[in-house]
Amino acid sequence: MAASAAKPSKPATPKTLKDRLKEKEKKKEELEKKLDELREQLQEITQEYQEAYTKYLLTKERVHRNKQKLDESSVELDLNEDKLNKRIVSMYKNNEALMFLNLLLGVTSFDEFLNNLKFMTRVTNSDIELVSKTKTLKGQIEETQLKLEKQKTLQQKSLDEAKTKQNEMKRNLNAQHMLAKLISKDILKLRQRTADVDGLELTIMFPVNGPNSYINDWGFPRSGGRSHKGTDIFAAQGTPAISTVDGVIWKSSPTEKGLGGITVWVYGDDNVAYYYAHLEKLADGMTVGRRVKAGDVVGYVGNTGNARTTPPHLHFQINPGGDTPINPYPYLVAADPYKSQEDKDKAKDPNQEKKQDQDQDQ
Repeated sequence: MAASAAKPSKPATPKTLKDRLKEKEKKKEELEKKLDELREQLQEITQEYQEAYTKYLLTKERVHRNKQKLDESSVELDLNEDKLNKRIVSMYKNNEALMFLNLLLGVTSFDEFLNNLKFMTRVTNSDIELVSKTKTLKGQIEETQLKLEKQKTLQQKSLDEAKTKQNEMKRNLNAQHMLAKLISKDILKLRQRTADVDGLELTIMFPVNGPNSYINDWGFPRSGGRSHKGTDIFAAQGTPAISTVDGVIWKSSPTEKGLGGITVWVYGDDNVAYYYAHLEKLADGMTVGRRVKAGDVVGYVGNTGNARTTPPHLHFQINPGGDTPINPYPYLVAADPYKSQEDKDKAKDPNQEKKQDQDQDQ
């Protein structure tokens, strides 16, 4: 008996448009969740990088100071050893032991004996003091050399940690860019937000249009004994930097100049100057006197100037009236569309939020 033919399988029901949209929405939610996780990770990486880089700068200063101290002590030691050598040669040539004996035996009175004895004591004490000082200096030099070697090791370790965090930061930012493209929406929602800190109310847009990370690094130590007078916003090389307000280009440096490298100042209609430093380049047409609107691209994130050894970032500064800078951090948090209300409330007291543990041990 011939086997009956197998029944054909029932074709799968084609997905409706509604089902496909649901799947896309679910995928979008998963990607957005992953993007949020990356932002949180980047915030931690930025904090760790800033701590490592600050430790590196502090250790570098200590190495420099101890190197100077070692050089000065070495010069003094050479001078003392030269004096001792000359003294020994003099004692040998003049047969001072016999001379001292004659000074004591050739006296004619007790007073003369006492005077000669005092002279001999002064000469002997001077020699003893020189020998003691030389010995102490040698000990100090050995101690400074040991300290210097330890500090050099710590300096290299801090630099290696900073470089590791720099690479992690770059990978995280690249991942955020890829996810943002998949989600197919603007990376940053450009919208002005208002913050009032210590009576100064500013309404600004966030100055970096792309994935970024920053902490309250106002006042952090910098090379040459300086302190940081702005906020470093880390972002991928070439990320657009935008004008935070309506205003005019006040100053600009399209080529590398000084610590800031390629820079631009926007003087806002709110009578506040906004400074952008370490740019990769300026946007076309950013010449002095040009009118800009909030959201206009003024340049692109880079690491020019004295930021060549750091990850690409925007040094952002707020100078009311174009004068003394103030801490921009609370205003940035207020303008950041991804910060929670809790973050914004904390940032209104930046001194309380900032907790940077800096090792001051020598």
